[in-house]
Amino acid sequence: MNNVFLLQVHRDTYHLRKLIEVISQYSDVFIHMDKKSESDYSSLTSWLDKNTFCFSVILLSDRCSVYWGDCSQISATLSLLKAAKEEKDYNFFTLLSGDCFPIKPLPEFNKFLSENKGMNFISISDGEKFSNRVELYHYFIQSKYYRSSILVRKLSLIVAKLLALFKIKNKVFDSYSLAKGSQWFTLSNEFVSYVIDTVSRDNLLESLKYTNCIDELFFQTLLINSEFSQKHKNDNLRLIDWAGGNSPVLLNEEYDFSATESFFARKIDVENKLVFNKLKKLVGFNGV
Repeated sequence: MNNVFLLQVHRDTYHLRKLIEVISQYSDVFIHMDKKSESDYSSLTSWLDKNTFCFSVILLSDRCSVYWGDCSQISATLSLLKAAKEEKDYNFFTLLSGDCFPIKPLPEFNKFLSENKGMNFISISDGEKFSNRVELYHYFIQSKYYRSSILVRKLSLIVAKLLALFKIKNKVFDSYSLAKGSQWFTLSNEFVSYVIDTVSRDNLLESLKYTNCIDELFFQTLLINSEFSQKHKNDNLRLIDWAGGNSPVLLNEEYDFSATESFFARKIDVENKLVFNKLKKLVGFNGV
C-alpha cells in the first residue's frame, strides 16, 4: 500500500462525505472525529455503515477532545498515525482536514509518491520568533473563549510572561531549533516511526501541555532536528490562499486549479455545484 489518508475533523458534512467517497477509491482512510462532536460521530458512523468503499474507511473509536491552538491537535494527529501504523505498513501518511479536496487525479498522486519514496512533504520556515508558543505556559488555552476572546488570550499571555519572570518556562524544546509551518502534511513511513518513538520515549505529549498552536511547530521541529532533515521538500502539496489574512480564502469556481502543481486544495466548498462539477472533472470522479 503506497499511501494512507488521515482525516482530522470535527463535523459530519456533505463535503466530508464526498471527500471520503473520492479518496477511498484509491487508499485506506482513517478518521478522527473530535470527541466533543458526539452527534456528528454518530451520524458519520451510521453513514459509513450503510456504504461500501473500494478501500477501508476506519473511524477511530479512541478519540480526544480537540481545542483550537491546544496540544490536543497533536494528540489527535498522533492517534491517527498510530492507528494507521498498526493496521498496515504504509509508505506515506497524508493528513487532510474536512475542508480539503483533491484537485488532481489520485493515481497521479500515488505515482508521485512512488517516485519520491522516503521524502517528507511539509511546509517549513524559521520558527525561532515563535518560541513563546512553546516556552511560555498558556494556562487558558483550553478555555472555550480562548479563540474568540482577545481579552482571554491577552490575560493568558500576561500570566505566562509573569511566570517567565520567575524562570518558570517550558524547556521541552530547549535543545531544538524551532521550525514552523502548516499542520497538513504527507510524511514517510520512516519519519512517522521516528516521531511515534520519540513521543513515547520523551513523554512529549505531557510536556506540550499549555503550549500555544504547537500543531504549527511540532512535526516541523522534529523533522529539522532529526536525521530526516535531508529527506524533506518544503512543500505540503496543498493549494492554500492566505490572501484573507489569518484564515485561508474559500476557493471558488473561478480558481484555475489545473495551473498548480499541488494535489489538494484547502478550503473548498463542494456544496457549490459549480465548484464540485469542476473538481469532479479534475479528479475523475463519476459519483453524484
